[in-house]
Amino acid sequence: MKTWVLGAGGAVAAALASSVAPGAYVHSCAEIEDPGPCIQVAGGYPFPFVVDHHLSPANRVDLFSAMTGEGFFVWPPFAADVIFYAGFIALCFIFVRSLDRRPGQ
Repeated sequence: MKTWVLGAGGAVAAALASSVAPGAYVHSCAEIEDPGPCIQVAGGYPFPFVVDHHLSPANRVDLFSAMTGEGFFVWPPFAADVIFYAGFIALCFIFVRSLDRRPGQ
């Protein structure tokens, strides 16, 4: 049980830490009456989940700006990032366990 809790916590922490990775977020520009797609500065890897509202002075994005309203937090890509990092942590755990159980040592 402790391994699962640490793995899940590590996946969430890794996903939140990945918000410093630059990226782009594409969405509909319906709120500004433009029929085309909008490309905004975003953060998160591999799926950007913290997006700038064009309110930040340097056109930057981070978790703090999302909490203060200068940006917004997109939940589905964040959940996908958590699943991605949970899978990575699980693969690392399985690999380390396989090293411990090699015969003949």
